[in-house]
Amino acid sequence: DGDRFWRMPECYIRGNTIKYLRVPDE
Repeated sequence: DGDRFWRMPECYIRGNTIKYLRVPDE
């Protein structure tokens, strides 16, 4: 379960980071 618990946040953080990087800094 530890792996699953870490995998979910990892994907969320990774997606959020990519989204943040993709969005131009206003």
